[in-house]
Order: sequence, then C-alpha cells, then structure tokens
Amino acid sequence: MAAASPTQEADCKASEDAHLFDAAKPPPFRIGDIRAAIPPHCWRKSPLRSLSYVARDLLIVAALAAAATHIDLLFAWTWPLYWAAQGTMFWALFVLGHDCGHGSFSDSATLNNVVGHLLHSFILVPYHGWYTILPLNATALQQLI
Repeated sequence: MAAASPTQEADCKASEDAHLFDAAKPPPFRIGDIRAAIPPHCWRKSPLRSLSYVARDLLIVAALAAAATHIDLLFAWTWPLYWAAQGTMFWALFVLGHDCGHGSFSDSATLNNVVGHLLHSFILVPYHGWYTILPLNATALQQLI
C-alpha cells in the first residue's frame, strides 16, 4: 500500500486535532485507491472455492439441525443459542445466493443462477424476482450517489 502524501498526513493530523468529522466532506481516498490496494488474486473467481463455501455452510446447517433433534426439556435453554446459530448460517446461505445474483460467485451465469435459485429456495427467499429487478435497483442507487 502506498504511503500517504505529506498533505494527506497533514489533513489527517488536522482532523485529529479538531476531533471533528465532516460527513459532507469527501474522503481522502477514491474508490480506485481501494481497488488498487486489493491484491489481484482477490478479484479472480473460483467456482470450486465458491461451491466449497456452499458445501461447508450446508454441512453446518445439517449438523445444527441434527443437534436440535436432541434438545429436550432439560436443555430447553439452548433453543435461543440454536436459533442464533442456525439464523447466522441461513444468513450465510442468503449471502452466497446474493453473490450469485451479482455474478461474484463464478464467471458462469448458469452456475450463478442455479446455485442462487437453490440456495434462496432453501431459505424461502425469492431469487428470480430479486434477480430480475437487480439492474433497476442498481440504476436507482447510482442516481442517489
């Protein structure tokens, strides 16, 4: 990562001294600076790695469901822990399906759509409807920025 210029360091020091944050002021970096700081290998999509995350998360969901079958009255206090853990894993499945919709899961549109549809169906979240309006949402967001 490149070192900050003397003017950037002075600006940071001045803002630290004033203890003020001006949300209306643009940040001292650009989106290109952030992208340039990310190593190139992080931008390469790996379907095998992506599918391994799906398998891992589904295995954890299944293990949690199996563990839940052993919760009886004696261990009823563990239900909230189960709900939190299983909810977190369902969120992980949502995120993987969401990534499919954005095309960051793999370079294959077919693989993205099949995996996204299956994952979102499993957690009862519509994938196709969201996927079809995604470009409209992105356009509206771009207009806000």
